[in-house]
Amino acid sequence: MRNANCLSPECELRAADAIQDETILTELFCALRPDLMALPLPAEMFATFIRQQQSIHVIGMRAQCPNAQTMLLERHGVVQASLTFGQQEQELRLLELVVLPHAQRQGLAGMLLNYLQQQAETLNCSISLRVFHHNQAARALYERHGFVAVNGDEISTEMRWSAI
Repeated sequence: MRNANCLSPECELRAADAIQDETILTELFCALRPDLMALPLPAEMFATFIRQQQSIHVIGMRAQCPNAQTMLLERHGVVQASLTFGQQEQELRLLELVVLPHAQRQGLAGMLLNYLQQQAETLNCSISLRVFHHNQAARALYERHGFVAVNGDEISTEMRWSAI
């Protein structure tokens, strides 16, 4: 999808290909899990461990939303961020939004949320997501984009945005 209305001119959003985009998908996974990067493992063992953790992560998302799709945001032809979501009944479920560390605080997450909100408006449905309590920056971003807390527990908060 070239330059959707919510993207800046230098950006392009495209579907991820698990095989062709394996390297960047791994880089995005590592950005999502900086806690894993500090593990003191030999390089070969570390690479295997990351592949296993990433595989478990993808299986978990697919279990939660079997029709989930991952979109990659490229700026000037280089992947900077990803958005994983799927449709469940009359709702889009945001499973993951990741911006590479060097590209953070440049409006890319907002562009991806605008894209997803545009999709929800087209489908006349809401968007739901879950955000960990410790991730205050993400929660603030979602609130700036009109998401409201609807439920929660000791670990995370369920948030929703409605096109209606």
